[in-house]
Amino acid sequence: MVGFMAQDMDKKGTKIRILRAAKKEFASNGFAGARMDSIAKTAKANKAMIHYYFDTKEKLYREVLFFVVGRTQTEQLPLGVPDVDVSPSESLASSIYFIVSMHYDCFDPEFHRMMAWDMAEGNHHGRVLIQEVFAPAMERLESVIIEGVKSGEFETENPIFEVWTIISSIVHYMRSRDLFKGSPMQKKLYPENGKNVLIDYLTNHVFKSLAPRSVTLPKIPENVKNLLDHELQNLKKNYCEAI
Repeated sequence: MVGFMAQDMDKKGTKIRILRAAKKEFASNGFAGARMDSIAKTAKANKAMIHYYFDTKEKLYREVLFFVVGRTQTEQLPLGVPDVDVSPSESLASSIYFIVSMHYDCFDPEFHRMMAWDMAEGNHHGRVLIQEVFAPAMERLESVIIEGVKSGEFETENPIFEVWTIISSIVHYMRSRDLFKGSPMQKKLYPENGKNVLIDYLTNHVFKSLAPRSVTLPKIPENVKNLLDHELQNLKKNYCEAI
């Protein structure tokens, strides 16, 4: 029994080494330029082992994408809406808190370089990540805004564009961090408490956009915040520290 467990752990360790090595290779050279020999050398595994676990280069790339976001292909990406009874406003504020925290705590420049290569090469291998992970997550957040419109908490003619504004603002902000290093704008845009600054700013901006009349910003319920922090700790432990 112990022997089988040790063998399973060794297999898992080998797969993770391959995924990490592949992520580095794809980030440096794109899909077309990535070489299986280089991945095998970095992972300290032979090419036969890579093909045994992942079959083809395309399947390896796909597995790397899901590995990066810390999800299996059957899991949903969390957006910070725990399974408790909260209002649409509280749910949206919770989502903003969670998404910003997730990007700050788990920022992976290699993943962003992979996506840049993917667009430049026109291969659109990353499209599977959009279709199977991010689009469903965005739809769940859209449903929160739609529910808020129905309850009278929000006003908008296009809920999905509100979602896009939230997501794209956070992603672009994080992608641009290295570009501002050493510039006079670095401390202004990326202060030491940048995560909290961005959460506060984005929450204010989004809620003013959704409710142009006088609005009171919601406070995330303490029990909800505790659940979010617990999920974030699990995310950092199981993904951020593993990549």
